[in-house]
Amino acid sequence: MPTGRRGKPPDDSARVPPGSVQVEVRLLADGTRTLPVFSSVARLVDELGPQQAWICLPMQAATEAATRGAVDRVTLDPVIGPGAWH
Repeated sequence: MPTGRRGKPPDDSARVPPGSVQVEVRLLADGTRTLPVFSSVARLVDELGPQQAWICLPMQAATEAATRGAVDRVTLDPVIGPGAWH
């Protein structure tokens, strides 16, 4: 079972209903649609800047979002660079 702060189970009010999450899909130079995922907030900030919105999702929810978004690839810790910052 996933745990929240201090090892307690997450509060049910924090659960995200299926289908309610929208993810940002990136288009690569070759036309491939990719869902960038990051192993830590620090990695995300390094690549997309401190103002990038983010959420923490269980892998199952990320997979479902990628499927709904017709993503070709999920990329772990992609190197994107400052030109992609929001």
